[in-house]
Amino acid sequence: MAEIDEALGQFAADDYTVRLVSSFCAVVPFAPSVQHFSSLAEGLKQQEPRAKRQVLERAQEIARSPDAQRALWLASAMDTADSGISAFSGVKSAVELFRSQEGQRLNALDTDAAQATDAVLKAIALASVISRLYSGGPLEKVDAFRASNTGQALALYFAAIEVGLPFADNAVSGGAGVLGGLYSRFGEAQRARFAASSGEAASDGVLDKLLGPIDALVHTSAPHLKGIADAAGKVIPGAMNMGDKAAGIVATGADIFPVYRYLGARLVAERCISLALAEMPVKEESEIANPAMHQIQYTTKKPDRDDIVVPAAKKRGCLPFVVLWFSGLIPAVYAIREWIG
Repeated sequence: MAEIDEALGQFAADDYTVRLVSSFCAVVPFAPSVQHFSSLAEGLKQQEPRAKRQVLERAQEIARSPDAQRALWLASAMDTADSGISAFSGVKSAVELFRSQEGQRLNALDTDAAQATDAVLKAIALASVISRLYSGGPLEKVDAFRASNTGQALALYFAAIEVGLPFADNAVSGGAGVLGGLYSRFGEAQRARFAASSGEAASDGVLDKLLGPIDALVHTSAPHLKGIADAAGKVIPGAMNMGDKAAGIVATGADIFPVYRYLGARLVAERCISLALAEMPVKEESEIANPAMHQIQYTTKKPDRDDIVVPAAKKRGCLPFVVLWFSGLIPAVYAIREWIG
C-alpha cells in the first residue's frame, strides 16, 4: 500500500476529526463541500469515475515522489508539538479562547503570544506544503492551492481556527490584516524555528502570496465564528471522552483532532490525481465503444483488467441482527415440526 493510502486510511467517515471538518464546513456558507474518501482509488472515483487503472497507478507513483512525501510529513507535523512545527494550540484551545472573549473586549494579540507564534509557525509550514505540491511561481502555486477543493477547506480552517477564534476581537475590528500583523511581529523567529525543526528554509515567496488570502478569509469568516465554535463544541466532548486514549494523545503532544494530517493527506491525494489525469486524460464517452465497461466500479462481478475496483465499506452492527434472526428462526423450526408431527 502506498503511504498516501496509509495516511488516508487512518480516517473513517465517522471519526471525530472527519466529523469536525464536516460540521465546520456546514456552518460556513461559503465553505466547500468535503466528500470523504479513504483511499487514492476512492478519491479518483469521485473526481473522474471513468478513469482506468493506469491513471490510478500513475497517481500512486506521483504520491511516492519526494515532494509529495515531504508534503505529507509537513502536514502531519502541524498537528504534533514534538515535531517543533506546532505548539499544540489546536481547535479545543481555540474554542476556549474564543469563549473567554465573549462579552468582553480583549486584545488577544497582546495576551496570548503562544497562540500567535503558533499561528505564524503553522502558516510557514503550510506555505512549504504548497510549495512542495504545486508547480510554477509563488502566485501560481497559491492560486492552484486555492483552486483545490481541499485547499479551500484547509485555508478556511486555518483562518478560522488558528486566527479567527483565538483573536476574534481583532478579526472583527482589525480588518483583513491579523495574520499579516502577527507575521510582522513573530515571523523572523518562527522562520528560524521552522528551519531548525524541519531542516528546510521557509518558502518565503509562497508565504508572501498566501498571507493576504488567509487574512481575507479571517475577515469573511468572522461573522460565523460563534457558529463555528458551537459546532466544534458539540464534537469536542465526545473526542475528549475517549479516556486513556485521549490522555495518551495529548501526552505525546499530538492534537486530538489531527485536522492538518487529515486535510493534508487529502490535499496530496487530490494533487496527485489531478497530475495523473492531466498526463492521461480520460476519453469522452463518445470515443469509447462501451462506456459502461470503462467505469470505476463498485461490483461483485469480475472486472475488466483495467477497471479500478474500490472495495465497498464494511458494514458494522450486523452481529446483533444475525443473533436475533437465529433466535427467532430456531423456535419457528420447532413449532413447524410440532405442527407437522
